[in-house]
Amino acid sequence: MSGDLEGCCRYSTSKAGMEGLDKATIMNIILENSKGSKFYENELRREKALRQQIEQKLKVIKSLTPAMLKSGELEADHILKDLGQKRRFSRIIVHVDMDAFYAAVEIRDQPELRHHPVAVGSNSMLVRFRKDYLLYIVW
Repeated sequence: MSGDLEGCCRYSTSKAGMEGLDKATIMNIILENSKGSKFYENELRREKALRQQIEQKLKVIKSLTPAMLKSGELEADHILKDLGQKRRFSRIIVHVDMDAFYAAVEIRDQPELRHHPVAVGSNSMLVRFRKDYLLYIVW
């Protein structure tokens, strides 16, 4: 994998249908095709800024005394206890990933697509959609 963007452009091969794919090869392809783009240059800047922040925070952490650590733990315990008392379970938040839904609608409308790889997205962003995903669609 490219060392200059080691931490950014994270790609997940743990999604459904992505089992067995070589993460390093995929990342190299993405990075090689992104070089020189505004996105790539911005990611380089973000990666550099993140590394600087990490270095600064590590310096602060290394300078902490045991007494300071104990004080911080007690303060964190107090905050957690306070937040625990304020928690309310009256709201439910649901996140629905619609990629499989859109693919299912297209396959419903065009049944000949059922046994072919399908891609979902727009001109600005394409979400790769393998036919393995069809195993996870609720019909």
